[in-house]
Amino acid sequence: MAETTPAGLCFALEAAYVESCRKPTESNLGPVKRRAYVWASEISPCSRQMALNLTHPENRQEPDDEGACRMARGVDLEDAILARLKRIGPKYSIPFRVIGEQVRFEIKDRDGVLLGSGKIDCRIEIAGQTPVAEVKSGRSVEHLHTADDFFRSSVWSRKYLDQLLNYLLAANEPWGCFIIARPGTPKIVPVVLEEWLERAERNLSGMRQAVDHALGKGPIPDF
Repeated sequence: MAETTPAGLCFALEAAYVESCRKPTESNLGPVKRRAYVWASEISPCSRQMALNLTHPENRQEPDDEGACRMARGVDLEDAILARLKRIGPKYSIPFRVIGEQVRFEIKDRDGVLLGSGKIDCRIEIAGQTPVAEVKSGRSVEHLHTADDFFRSSVWSRKYLDQLLNYLLAANEPWGCFIIARPGTPKIVPVVLEEWLERAERNLSGMRQAVDHALGKGPIPDF
């Protein structure tokens, strides 16, 4: 039982917030299990790292309380931005709609082998097009303005770029975008697949090496 002093009650409120941020997700629900496909959030230029994530998931480092709360804050920001876009979309001079939120997505190789899985944040239906949109937040992205910035800025922003690129490659879609939650005005950043096609295909090849190893059909890739 928490103390009913002001300090004790404030501590209880803080603990409740942290607990809510640690609610089970796809990556931490139940016992750690081996997989034979890559989570989209773990796509990496290092195929060995992807292979180890599949065969030794128990070694994955889970976020601490601060990290879990930052992730939950990102989800809250995503919900707020998409809610506003939904409200203004039908009234804008170029009408648009937010559709397909949190739809599961599979990345398959040309022979049908499942290489990766994830969920897209949403699509934006506008001017006869429906690009995939990923909402991102935090200090690692709030200063970014172009897809090149995502590539050059940090390992985290590169992971976001790789995730979106492989969605586009697998779905054969020409472009998508990032919606960056920033203090003040969000930044909408287009990502054109053709400009990054070589990187996307290289990542897909690395995912195949990782999956083949997890299935016992190939050696563990080099770093």
